[in-house]
Amino acid sequence: MILELMATVWSFFTTFASPEVDKTKLNQLRNTVRHSLKRSVLSEASFLPESQIKKLVTPDKIKVLLPNAKPELVDFICKHAQRLFLTASLHHGNLQDIMDTFKYHGMTDKELPIRDLASEDKYCDVHTEGLQRVCSHEKALEAFHRWDTHDVWTFYNDQWTFCAPILDMGCSSHEFHAKHILPFIEKGTTQKDGHFSTVFQAAIHPSHQIIHGSSKSNTDQTRVALKELKNLSEQNYNVHVSWLNEANALFQIAELRHKHLISQATAFKQGERRFIMLEWANGGTLRDIWQTESHDRSFLDGNKVMRVLEELTGLASALSRLHGTNTRTKTAKATSADRTKKGATSRSKTIFSQGQGDGDGNRLTVPKIRFEGVSSDDGDDSSDNAEEQHWRHGDLKPENILHFKDEKSPWLGTLKIADLGLAKQHVFATTQRQDPTRQRYTTSHYEAPEVITTMNSRVPRSRRYDIWSMGCIIFEYMIWLLYGYEEGLRSFYNEEKDINTHQETLYFTADLTTRQAQVSDVARSWISHILDVDPECNRATPSVIRDLVVLVRDKLLVVDLPQGSMSQDDIKICRASADDLERSLKNIKRMAIDDEQKGGRYLSSGKSRNEVSPPRPQRVRRQSFLSTSSGSTSKQSNLVRALV
Repeated sequence: MILELMATVWSFFTTFASPEVDKTKLNQLRNTVRHSLKRSVLSEASFLPESQIKKLVTPDKIKVLLPNAKPELVDFICKHAQRLFLTASLHHGNLQDIMDTFKYHGMTDKELPIRDLASEDKYCDVHTEGLQRVCSHEKALEAFHRWDTHDVWTFYNDQWTFCAPILDMGCSSHEFHAKHILPFIEKGTTQKDGHFSTVFQAAIHPSHQIIHGSSKSNTDQTRVALKELKNLSEQNYNVHVSWLNEANALFQIAELRHKHLISQATAFKQGERRFIMLEWANGGTLRDIWQTESHDRSFLDGNKVMRVLEELTGLASALSRLHGTNTRTKTAKATSADRTKKGATSRSKTIFSQGQGDGDGNRLTVPKIRFEGVSSDDGDDSSDNAEEQHWRHGDLKPENILHFKDEKSPWLGTLKIADLGLAKQHVFATTQRQDPTRQRYTTSHYEAPEVITTMNSRVPRSRRYDIWSMGCIIFEYMIWLLYGYEEGLRSFYNEEKDINTHQETLYFTADLTTRQAQVSDVARSWISHILDVDPECNRATPSVIRDLVVLVRDKLLVVDLPQGSMSQDDIKICRASADDLERSLKNIKRMAIDDEQKGGRYLSSGKSRNEVSPPRPQRVRRQSFLSTSSGSTSKQSNLVRALV
């Protein structure tokens, strides 16, 4: 009773014994706030940057504005209530009284943003005209009990201007209120609109970012790729679960800390909008390199060949790490629980941890992972233990290999595997498998024959699916090095005009009835021409380009996959594993380094290529078994071609 009486007396005193505020300085503060606001490109609302908050709320400025304030109140405002002070300053003249009341009730910036106390959920019984005068909110919010309901509502709406979150560029996840103003101050002019998401470039305000492992200072705005997932009303599609799964995949894969994998990702939810934030590739994609990089095909530059070889080896190493990651080893444990948000002045909260669902009984499909530091060459890509789990990417293509420019290597920076939206972590056990892989929206140009040979079956999708895609990418890189984009790659892509898109791609042809496939005539023809006709490959001395194309032909673009009953000799002639690919590329790279030191010509013959032409369009007819193949149009439509 005594405490309640003291609180009443204190409130009465602070309400009616208001010390004078320097109104001129107060108006100057309000004008400065207004002119310092930055507009968020995501919501069109404006926020006051963190850097400005620190400049505007200092002891000297508070003393001038509130000349009668005691030192302890000034200290309280500057250390614990900067945002409260600025929010209250917008409309209230009795600013010192308000801040004294906040201090008395222990109301600090940590309580921001406050909920709408005047809402009808009875969160605050005082401001919803309840009879019990019993509130469910934090005790500190009793500081608002003497306020008019309209003033509380005004404070609630004004606070968001000063509560823009600080975004952690490490692996973190946050949930923000729909009214939170996100500190993205620039948006790219173009965006990629996909079936499930929209991706665009954005820039974070410099004072609203936490950057890990970067030399970038907090005075430089960080450009990021923002991916917003679409809330589609499709059967068997849950945007929240998809968002959680993709975020968890990115976080866990980032734990591998590989140079050629995306290492920074943030997931955040704002109201009903869901975003994935990734590091921005300032060099675009591998496709962009091929299409826009000036390339003198009259001479094969050995230095360029070496850089391409180095990056391909790095990508193979990254893929090997992905494929060799499982849950049974005891090293490099990745736990989401260890990821903490920093600088969380916005009171954002961690959304999910391992094994959490979406609240509707939908469980995450991504378990915790550990790095397996042993070979992933496991025969049929299955395990005797049903709990053995591994990653595969599932959608490797030039558009999903990002290019990060590097001042040390101006021509070709670092290539990183990205867009893990389709990445899956699967249990590889032939007999215990419960559900087949289900994913309808992938790009057929780089897909492996398994999309046909195992269609509508319960056969699990192998990790070596990615190896076929890598074979396509490496081969196209060789075409680009030899012939450039217009004469080389564009000519190769034009071969698609003569193929039956229902049952084949540029790289394989398949019979929908027998579920059998083989390397396409187009691919075989181009490979043969490069190896047998192109002077860079048919010379008597060894050639990097030749060795890479032979690797593609003999180990990557191979239809047969290892089976459990196969002998080791049979497995050797099947499609390679990621470890096999990495070892092969490392061997080629080692030979290139040794040869370069000796002044050899392994990287390039050094001869003019002015008279060298790419393969002419073959217009090759289909194999006879394709002309007699059957299958309904509905089945054939399962193989949808798309070269983005």
